[in-house]
Amino acid sequence: MINAYSAAGKYAKEQELIKYLSSKDVQNESYVNCLNVPAYLGATDFIKQCYDDGKVTESQYNLAAMQVAMAEWGIPQPFITGTLNTYYYSKNGPAVFRAMIDKTAYPTTGTQILTETESLDGVRKGLYMIEYLWMHGVNPDSFPASLPEKA
Repeated sequence: MINAYSAAGKYAKEQELIKYLSSKDVQNESYVNCLNVPAYLGATDFIKQCYDDGKVTESQYNLAAMQVAMAEWGIPQPFITGTLNTYYYSKNGPAVFRAMIDKTAYPTTGTQILTETESLDGVRKGLYMIEYLWMHGVNPDSFPASLPEKA
């Protein structure tokens, strides 16, 4: 990331530095020397080659392969403003999601409590709460009479 407050005269050099640091060659070297898992498409092949060449141990290979495979399940977080970043991380969206995963109750600051997260209705309510938190930065006071069934 380039600091938004960087001097305009430094911007081109900062872009060059980021391009260099994120290049496949530098990512590959960082993996071999420091076990920083590369993040480019096709990194799995390089990681496997390192294992086959004896540059990393079996456990290091397995860990890196799993980390790369997890990228398929990642959710991009292209926050444009600090407010969106704050809403995402600090306004309990992740806590609601965790309650849904753990199948536990999640109390809101409003009149509703998300107590049942296993049914389709409970999942819809949980997703509604998360979206509401991300849009408004607060828990909803209540759930709408009908929740969307699909986008």
